[in-house]
Amino acid sequence: MLTYVLPGIAATPLAPALTFTLRWSGTRFLDGPAGLVNTNSNKYRYGQLHLTTIKTKDGPRLEVTNDVRLHDEYLKGIGEMPSSWPAAALQAQVIAIRSYALSKNGVFRTECDCEIYGSTKDLAFVGYSKEIEAGWGGKWVDAVTATSTDPLSGLTATLKGRPVATFFFTSSGGHTQDVIDVWGSNLTWLQAVPDPWSLDLSLNPGYATWTKVKSQAEMAKAFVLSDVASYSFNSRTRGGGVKSVTATSSSGKRATLSGEIFRSRLDLPSTFIQRPVVSISSADDVLLSIGIGKALFPSAKSAVLTTVDTETASAITAAPFAFQLKAPLLVSSGADVDTRVVAELIRRKITKVYVVGSDFQFSAKYFSELKKRKITVERLGGANRYAVAEAVAVAMKGAPILVSNQDVSSLLPLASALATASRPILWTASGVIPRQTARVLARTKSPISLVGVADHFEESLVAQLPDDFEDLRSLDEAGLAVAVEELSIPQARVAVSGEASASTIGFFGPQVQLLALSDYLDAHPETLIIYAIRLKSDEVSQIRALS
Repeated sequence: MLTYVLPGIAATPLAPALTFTLRWSGTRFLDGPAGLVNTNSNKYRYGQLHLTTIKTKDGPRLEVTNDVRLHDEYLKGIGEMPSSWPAAALQAQVIAIRSYALSKNGVFRTECDCEIYGSTKDLAFVGYSKEIEAGWGGKWVDAVTATSTDPLSGLTATLKGRPVATFFFTSSGGHTQDVIDVWGSNLTWLQAVPDPWSLDLSLNPGYATWTKVKSQAEMAKAFVLSDVASYSFNSRTRGGGVKSVTATSSSGKRATLSGEIFRSRLDLPSTFIQRPVVSISSADDVLLSIGIGKALFPSAKSAVLTTVDTETASAITAAPFAFQLKAPLLVSSGADVDTRVVAELIRRKITKVYVVGSDFQFSAKYFSELKKRKITVERLGGANRYAVAEAVAVAMKGAPILVSNQDVSSLLPLASALATASRPILWTASGVIPRQTARVLARTKSPISLVGVADHFEESLVAQLPDDFEDLRSLDEAGLAVAVEELSIPQARVAVSGEASASTIGFFGPQVQLLALSDYLDAHPETLIIYAIRLKSDEVSQIRALS
């Protein structure tokens, strides 16, 4: 029923009709900010309509509110859940909505001339349209009726006799969060609890598991950094979500966000992220080494340079030295310093580099290019790989690891993990200990470690070693990988490499193949960051799905 009221005159009912045209005098127009007039197809049957003006910083705004009874007129018009869902689910939501609305009762909001917004700021109110929804509207009305004890009351969630604000969602990610971890308020009835149904693919195919790929520009914007070379999760909530995340730019600048702000800025479904995945993909060894260096040591002021076009053993020798320095290991041709390496040194403002490799690996032009850039060069080299290893060992701390010439190809995919032991690597020749290696062993006071396939170390060679050496020889390459893992320092990251190359050993962390990643993650749940190196985009997606 519609009524009209004139000043000093009692309300007068109007005859029933399908539509009414309202006109009034005294106001020709509302002088407010320019904007769009939005209309929709929702129908409203109950209560009274109130029109008023709201003051805003841009001028007055016309506001229309619907004054309805909460327990029936309001509840029947909420359009948050499909009415086709099971009756128990509908009733549970009615109770949650009633509790939420009652908790807002009496808290008047001048900005909307209301107590509850009719949008998702609070709850989506679609009015009579919900009741007359084709085929299903009656089910929602039945749910409202089933939870009502009488026209003026109904079932609600209370604490100490007072209704509490209740919230609902379609998927929790497997566990709800403590409200204090999300909004900062310590509400005792909103604590973290398991929600295994959200992880059931048959019930929740869209969000039981999810993968999102964000561009460099999106990450940089979220953290307000020039770029994001790497990021890590600092802590987690009691429910298991990310509580704090820190990103580091290629210049070394850091920024930290709360898990909820991180989720919001990147438009993620939740903060339930198992591990960050950073993709570093390039078929070019030079670009790959630069990218890895940016991710791992963004603020380093020195660098280790080597070449891989004529000798890979030098790169394996250089890796632990670079790790001990916390410096990037950059590769290029020995004929000339790659212009991209030079550009990276200039960008970092590096004035000193260590060049590791045999004399035959580098041309005179290589060093003149560095000198022209006013970069100081400390040369760690010699006539062969044994001399190079000796020079590097002298510059390092720690007891050496002795390896065989015959294991170069086997050590290549393991060298980045071996380097995390932060110990110099020395080489043996067939049946003998080269004099350069012998000199280092003679000066070493701590027990050395012997690593490699057992058949590659003749007994006559082993007999020359100190009695207290650590024997980590293995029967085959699989055993060699196990031995390297024993020596390596656990890193909270893993590289998934589609191809082992000398440039990827600057990663400084274990490398596994895609097929073995699932088993590796099961065995190493502490892994925090996965670097996807030399993989195709579809393979990177597979990694994200696993992680």
